[in-house]
Amino acid sequence: MNKAEEAPTPASASDHSAFNLADAGGAWLGGAAIAAGRVWTSPALIGPALVVAGPAVAVTAGVLCRERGSVARIVASADARTA
Repeated sequence: MNKAEEAPTPASASDHSAFNLADAGGAWLGGAAIAAGRVWTSPALIGPALVVAGPAVAVTAGVLCRERGSVARIVASADARTA
């Protein structure tokens, strides 16, 4: 939210959407493991993989944000063009 000074509403909506997608994705992966014929405890093995994947995505996003500039400027300039 600190980077989205010029466009806090789209940033907040994107943040909540990302959490909802992560919740749904984790449940889907657990269900897919069970549907693939694995044992009922197989979702417990998917959890640690997601724990590793989450920070990897966050670090990658942070590096890309530093390389390309602030996301808020991109969102604000898009809003200005459509208004």
